[in-house]
Amino acid sequence: MDQSKKRIYLIFISFILALTIIAFVDIIVTSQASGTAMVAFRLEETPETYFAIEDPDSYFLKAIANEGEPVFLGLFGDTNIDELITLHNTGNVSYLDDFFVVSMLSVDAFSFGPYLLQAAIIGFVLLIVYWFISKALKT
Repeated sequence: MDQSKKRIYLIFISFILALTIIAFVDIIVTSQASGTAMVAFRLEETPETYFAIEDPDSYFLKAIANEGEPVFLGLFGDTNIDELITLHNTGNVSYLDDFFVVSMLSVDAFSFGPYLLQAAIIGFVLLIVYWFISKALKT
Protein backbone atom coordinates (compact mmCIF):
# COMPACT_ATOMS: atom_id res chain seq x y z
CA MET A 1 0.00 0.00 0.00
CA ASP A 2 1.46 3.33 -1.00
CA GLN A 3 1.78 6.34 1.29
CA SER A 4 -1.18 8.28 -0.13
CA LYS A 5 -3.59 5.37 0.51
CA LYS A 6 -2.24 4.94 4.04
CA ARG A 7 -2.77 8.65 4.66
CA ILE A 8 -6.36 8.46 3.34
CA TYR A 9 -7.07 5.44 5.58
CA LEU A 10 -5.60 7.24 8.59
CA ILE A 11 -7.65 10.39 7.92
CA PHE A 12 -10.83 8.38 7.39
CA ILE A 13 -10.30 6.30 10.55
CA SER A 14 -9.53 9.47 12.55
CA PHE A 15 -12.73 11.05 11.23
CA ILE A 16 -14.78 7.97 12.17
CA LEU A 17 -13.20 7.88 15.64
CA ALA A 18 -13.92 11.58 16.17
CA LEU A 19 -17.54 11.08 15.06
CA THR A 20 -17.91 8.18 17.49
CA ILE A 21 -16.47 10.15 20.42
CA ILE A 22 -18.67 13.18 19.68
CA ALA A 23 -21.73 10.90 19.40
CA PHE A 24 -21.11 9.27 22.79
CA VAL A 25 -20.42 12.61 24.49
CA ASP A 26 -23.63 14.04 23.03
CA ILE A 27 -25.65 11.02 24.16
CA ILE A 28 -24.26 11.27 27.70
CA VAL A 29 -24.76 15.05 27.95
CA THR A 30 -28.33 15.03 26.62
CA SER A 31 -29.29 12.12 28.83
CA GLN A 32 -28.37 14.30 31.82
CA ALA A 33 -30.63 17.08 30.55
CA SER A 34 -33.69 14.92 30.08
CA GLY A 35 -36.32 13.66 32.47
CA THR A 36 -38.61 15.27 34.99
CA ALA A 37 -37.81 18.70 36.35
CA MET A 38 -39.29 21.04 38.93
CA VAL A 39 -39.34 24.79 38.48
CA ALA A 40 -40.47 27.40 41.02
CA PHE A 41 -41.23 31.12 40.84
CA ARG A 42 -41.73 33.47 43.80
CA LEU A 43 -45.15 35.11 43.97
CA GLU A 44 -45.39 38.74 45.03
CA GLU A 45 -48.94 38.49 46.32
CA THR A 46 -50.76 35.89 48.38
CA PRO A 47 -52.63 33.58 45.99
CA GLU A 48 -56.28 32.71 46.57
CA THR A 49 -55.53 29.00 46.84
CA TYR A 50 -52.33 27.46 48.09
CA PHE A 51 -51.02 24.75 50.34
CA ALA A 52 -48.25 24.92 52.92
CA ILE A 53 -45.13 22.79 52.93
CA GLU A 54 -43.69 22.20 56.39
CA ASP A 55 -40.94 19.69 55.59
CA PRO A 56 -39.74 20.25 52.01
CA ASP A 57 -37.55 17.83 50.12
CA SER A 58 -34.17 18.83 48.68
CA TYR A 59 -35.57 19.28 45.15
CA PHE A 60 -38.12 21.85 46.33
CA LEU A 61 -35.45 23.72 48.29
CA LYS A 62 -33.15 23.75 45.27
CA ALA A 63 -36.00 24.91 42.99
CA ILE A 64 -36.87 27.90 45.19
CA ALA A 65 -33.18 28.75 45.67
CA ASN A 66 -32.68 28.75 41.88
CA GLU A 67 -35.90 30.50 40.93
CA GLY A 68 -36.93 29.91 37.32
CA GLU A 69 -34.27 27.28 36.70
CA PRO A 70 -35.34 23.66 36.12
CA VAL A 71 -34.17 21.27 38.83
CA PHE A 72 -33.92 17.75 37.45
CA LEU A 73 -35.17 14.96 39.67
CA GLY A 74 -32.92 11.98 40.25
CA LEU A 75 -35.85 9.63 40.67
CA PHE A 76 -39.46 10.67 40.30
CA GLY A 77 -40.28 9.10 43.67
CA ASP A 78 -37.75 11.33 45.44
CA THR A 79 -40.33 14.11 45.71
CA ASN A 80 -44.02 14.18 46.51
CA ILE A 81 -44.65 17.75 45.34
CA ASP A 82 -46.41 16.44 42.23
CA GLU A 83 -48.85 14.49 44.38
CA LEU A 84 -49.46 17.54 46.57
CA ILE A 85 -50.12 19.72 43.51
CA THR A 86 -52.68 17.17 42.28
CA LEU A 87 -54.23 16.74 45.74
CA HIS A 88 -54.69 20.48 46.32
CA ASN A 89 -55.41 21.24 42.65
CA THR A 90 -52.91 24.11 42.65
CA GLY A 91 -49.18 24.65 42.25
CA ASN A 92 -49.22 27.60 44.66
CA VAL A 93 -47.12 26.75 47.67
CA SER A 94 -46.45 28.51 50.96
CA TYR A 95 -43.07 27.95 52.61
CA LEU A 96 -41.60 30.06 55.43
CA ASP A 97 -44.11 32.89 54.86
CA ASP A 98 -43.19 33.13 51.16
CA PHE A 99 -45.37 32.03 48.27
CA PHE A 100 -44.22 30.17 45.17
CA VAL A 101 -45.81 28.62 42.14
CA VAL A 102 -44.27 25.22 41.46
CA SER A 103 -44.55 23.29 38.21
CA MET A 104 -43.42 19.85 37.19
CA LEU A 105 -41.99 19.61 33.68
CA SER A 106 -41.17 16.74 31.40
CA VAL A 107 -37.97 17.67 29.59
CA ASP A 108 -36.68 15.86 26.52
CA ALA A 109 -33.47 17.11 25.00
CA PHE A 110 -32.82 16.42 21.33
CA SER A 111 -29.71 14.36 20.73
CA PHE A 112 -27.95 14.11 17.41
CA GLY A 113 -25.59 11.50 18.91
CA PRO A 114 -27.45 8.43 17.62
CA TYR A 115 -27.35 9.84 14.08
CA LEU A 116 -23.62 10.53 14.34
CA LEU A 117 -23.07 7.04 15.71
CA GLN A 118 -24.96 5.54 12.76
CA ALA A 119 -22.86 7.63 10.37
CA ALA A 120 -19.66 6.44 12.08
CA ILE A 121 -20.73 2.80 11.86
CA ILE A 122 -21.66 3.16 8.18
CA GLY A 123 -18.34 4.87 7.51
CA PHE A 124 -16.45 2.11 9.28
CA VAL A 125 -18.30 -0.58 7.30
CA LEU A 126 -17.59 1.26 4.04
CA LEU A 127 -13.93 1.51 4.99
CA ILE A 128 -13.76 -2.24 5.60
CA VAL A 129 -15.61 -3.01 2.34
CA TYR A 130 -13.27 -0.69 0.42
CA TRP A 131 -10.25 -2.36 2.02
CA PHE A 132 -11.46 -5.84 1.09
CA ILE A 133 -12.28 -4.76 -2.48
CA SER A 134 -8.88 -3.14 -2.90
CA LYS A 135 -7.19 -6.31 -1.58
CA ALA A 136 -9.26 -8.51 -3.91
CA LEU A 137 -8.44 -6.36 -6.95
CA LYS A 138 -4.70 -6.51 -6.17
CA THR A 139 -4.60 -10.32 -6.39
